[in-house]
Amino acid sequence: HPCNEPTPMTHSIVRLTPAQLIEKYSLPTIQTLALWGSMDTRNSLIISAAFHECQTLGITDVLVGDNADELFGGSYDVMMNGTYLNDPDGWKMKRDG
Repeated sequence: HPCNEPTPMTHSIVRLTPAQLIEKYSLPTIQTLALWGSMDTRNSLIISAAFHECQTLGITDVLVGDNADELFGGSYDVMMNGTYLNDPDGWKMKRDG
């Protein structure tokens, strides 16, 4: 499909409690990542649920914003908790470092 033409979009919301997310997606996420680490696994559970929904809908190509904070110099909390709030040059050094 040419990328300059509109495509039909399907909107889907996956509703899970934290317990359901952990129960359903922990094992497949750990197996896919081939590692166990609290941060890696925790951050990937939601992506696993989203990818599973995409697969169910027949979607084969997906772009996600996971890890975008690294591109922009840190998470909102890191940028706005006071550390860089009044130090844009320090934030730029961290971002570009």
